[in-house]
Amino acid sequence: MWTRKTTLPARHALIAAVLFMFACSNIQVIEQVAYTIVQVFDLGLHPPPGDALLVRNIRLSENVFGRINYFLSDAIVVWRAWALWQDNLRVKIVLSVCIFLSFAGVTTDMTVIGLYLFGNQKFLPTGPKRLALILPLMITNIVATVLFGIKAWVYRTHIKGLLDIPKARRTHVERILSLLTESGAIYCLIWIPQLYIYLSSTDPNNLGYKIVANMLPQLSAIYPVVIVLLVALEKTQLSDLRTTDGPITKPINFVHATPAPSASTGTLRFTDPKMMSADEEKGGKSFQ
Repeated sequence: MWTRKTTLPARHALIAAVLFMFACSNIQVIEQVAYTIVQVFDLGLHPPPGDALLVRNIRLSENVFGRINYFLSDAIVVWRAWALWQDNLRVKIVLSVCIFLSFAGVTTDMTVIGLYLFGNQKFLPTGPKRLALILPLMITNIVATVLFGIKAWVYRTHIKGLLDIPKARRTHVERILSLLTESGAIYCLIWIPQLYIYLSSTDPNNLGYKIVANMLPQLSAIYPVVIVLLVALEKTQLSDLRTTDGPITKPINFVHATPAPSASTGTLRFTDPKMMSADEEKGGKSFQ
């Protein structure tokens, strides 16, 4: 993406978002390792002082960067859907509402976790309180996936027929639309176990709770990046195919037409300039 010669602001914004998500994911992994190391030292006979404050700051920072990944992942998915439905005002309004809900859910969840880590036990981040994060993100991804699926269905059933393309043949456009739809459906299904665990468990130290909580922020960063790379790969293959196939059309040469010298015949004399020059050299004869 970086080496492509383009000045599109959207391309630059996408590259910046991918790099920022990469940084957030790495910071989160480093903080998880640091948190584990601090816990190991706390198990010793003489644990170092001040670890409680350090643990709180690590957990707070880790959750903030994880929620940033959630929001940026939804923003990239919504941007893809927006690009496909840019001529439909209703769809754009729905997508705007979805991304606003995602932002509100992420912000609310970060606030709840922050209040809990600073000692307010009423905001224990389990059970229904986590719905503020899960439901908006799920709704946004489900809506975007449905929109991808509608575009894929319309292209397969209508546009391919208008272009006289056999239904058995999968074009690059159809592959990209199918890729967006299938990957979105898989990502939505991954959220179902987290929804079940959050609703069924009130203990944040539950093993399943911890596994899902640490896994999903990384998957949220991986999912849009994989989509971006695969779509770019499909476009690159299509560009290479056009380059190797040569030009689609060849230059067309039109025969010159000149009016006949006598208007009484009512005919036109069609001549080739090269043949006319040769005939003139021989004696001015021409072909009528």
